[in-house]
Amino acid sequence: MKRIICLLSAVALLICALTVPAFADVATISLSKKNANVGDSVTVTLKYNAPYEMYGIDATLTYNSAVLQYVSGGNNSGSTVKFVEGLSGEKNKSFSVVFKTIAAGSGSLSFSASASGSGDGSASAGATVNVTSVQPSKNANLGSIKLSEGTLSPEFKAGTVNYTAEVKYTTDKISISANAAAGDSTVKGAGTFDLKVGENKFSLTVTAASGDKKTYTVTVKRLTEEETAAAIQAERDNNPYLIVVNEKDRLIQGDLSALPNYEGYTLGTFERKGTALGVLVDNGGKYQLFYTTDANGEDGAFYTRDENDQYTRLNYLTSGGKLYIIEPFDFGITVDPRFIVSSVEIGGKKIDCYKYAGGKSPDFCILNCYINGQSGYYRYDIAENTLQREPEFLVVAEPEDVKAQSPSFLEKISNLKPQAKMVLILLVLSAVLVAALIVLLIMKAVVKDDEEPSLPEPKTVVSSDLKFDEVTEQSGEPQTEPEPVAETPEVSEPETEQNEPEQKEPDTDIDESEFLDESEE
Repeated sequence: MKRIICLLSAVALLICALTVPAFADVATISLSKKNANVGDSVTVTLKYNAPYEMYGIDATLTYNSAVLQYVSGGNNSGSTVKFVEGLSGEKNKSFSVVFKTIAAGSGSLSFSASASGSGDGSASAGATVNVTSVQPSKNANLGSIKLSEGTLSPEFKAGTVNYTAEVKYTTDKISISANAAAGDSTVKGAGTFDLKVGENKFSLTVTAASGDKKTYTVTVKRLTEEETAAAIQAERDNNPYLIVVNEKDRLIQGDLSALPNYEGYTLGTFERKGTALGVLVDNGGKYQLFYTTDANGEDGAFYTRDENDQYTRLNYLTSGGKLYIIEPFDFGITVDPRFIVSSVEIGGKKIDCYKYAGGKSPDFCILNCYINGQSGYYRYDIAENTLQREPEFLVVAEPEDVKAQSPSFLEKISNLKPQAKMVLILLVLSAVLVAALIVLLIMKAVVKDDEEPSLPEPKTVVSSDLKFDEVTEQSGEPQTEPEPVAETPEVSEPETEQNEPEQKEPDTDIDESEFLDESEE
């Protein structure tokens, strides 16, 4: 029985021992490196946890100053670092201190702190940094060499110690920079130097931490004026991207992936001076398009290339995601007379075109364009920069063929729309009616002139009882034979219509006495 009681007591004491720390203040130390070499940097992190709200803390870190050198964090004094801070109810707090290892040995660390607040407590912790000394580095290699002018030859490698470079005659100074491969090595010989015409030798010496040394030599040749001109020409001749058009430099763009995916073209490559360059290949087999820019990367445009590696700028338009190549007209053809030869400015160049005669639709013109393997006529809207097929721009055949192919008058009428036919019929009827009315008016005027009697001419009439001889005797004048008078044939009067008013006979009776008196006188 006593044995059982003792066992239970031991268990109870063990439980109490295990549970008490959960309700006590705790201090800890963590290290960025537990094992370090001389010269390494080590960060020490201090943490303090309390089971109550803290309103102030006072902490101290003690370290072995013979092995560790203080760098930053807290307030350092001798071989201790102090932290005194007011808190606002936190239950944990942390601090950081950075050290540099300066000697081999045990870099011991001791952390102690006390806190006050809704409760009071204290805690401590310890840690050690094991610092070992290493053999000094024997790495005397360079990590890089850079020149302000010219190109290093061969390409830099740490194991290659001799290099050359060429600069133009206009370069009279050069800057050489170099970095050591090992951080604890030093480099001498870098800087800015004057250049003479001809060869200029420069040495770069690397000294390792162990004292080992290595020297690199860079020979820079400054060319003469003649050599410079020849070198520039050789450089141009060997440049696969450079072309000359109209005495101006253009650069072929090797990568065309940023261009739109134009319908009817496939992205391909071609080799020029040993370099693969991009090209748009026409699926119709007529064109290959090379995209070029000026020396500043601007003024991008498509060019074509002939078998002699000569390049010509294309006239083209892009509209609706399509690429239209503008081809020249055959001005020997006969076209619809509504169009006349003219020109339009596209892409800063004057392009031959046809425009509507008489100044009609000045914002439109006709272009001969190639797209999707076919050429055709398109109406170009200058203001909107859009294209549309123009079916009415027809190529007319020779005159004799035109006559043979021209539709007859009846065919033309039959091809009219119903509304046009109706208008034509109305016009014809109107013309017939007007013509009939004119004819009737003319006939009526002629009939009226024929029926209207003319006034009788005044004449001397003698009585039917007197004869000519008698009249002359009475007058006392010599008798003369009168000229025979042609008898007026009797004209039968036209029958008058019943509706016509009866015409009065003119009064032709003359008083005979008057006639005699006048004769006697």
